[in-house]
Amino acid sequence: MVSNVLAAVGAMTAARAAGLRVPHDLSIVAVHDVFFAAHLSPPLTVVRMPLRERGRRSVAAVLGQLASGPARHEVIRRPPPELLVRGSTAPPPG
Repeated sequence: MVSNVLAAVGAMTAARAAGLRVPHDLSIVAVHDVFFAAHLSPPLTVVRMPLRERGRRSVAAVLGQLASGPARHEVIRRPPPELLVRGSTAPPPG
């Protein structure tokens, strides 16, 4: 797993340069989804993060801190991250 789609593109490029085939020899998964991830070759498997909700909650936390004091720790569980399986992953070889 790599931290983002650009790192995944780099990993796919390095794998090809090393003679590895994605996903036959190596599976690659990125955190976050961008519009072109499905159009890579092979299409990239990603973990889609609830960015809109995280942003909304972050702004609310900052506004709350400005209005009434220290920020509180908050874990965002809804909506959960979503795995979008595409062509860059496969089960391990038999």
